[in-house]
Amino acid sequence: MTFIYSDAKEPFTGSIDFNKINATKAYLNHYDSMQILKFFHLNGTRLEKLQADKEMTICERKMTFWRRQANFDMKVAQTAIDQVNKNWSDK
Repeated sequence: MTFIYSDAKEPFTGSIDFNKINATKAYLNHYDSMQILKFFHLNGTRLEKLQADKEMTICERKMTFWRRQANFDMKVAQTAIDQVNKNWSDK
């Protein structure tokens, strides 16, 4: 079972120019996914909580990666983070 992130170890063999990817948008996609995983962690069955824990680790790693990119803009991200948090505050 997976919610968002698979833990399958498939090596990536291609190439990506990360400068062409909007790091802020990629980060925010993972931030939103983290909120979903936190919901399952708090409200799920025992199995769902365990899976959410595993996927939260993967998600955090991906968020850290995108925060480190040169084109990541924390000011833009913080505005969106505030909105995501507001949307999830009553769940």
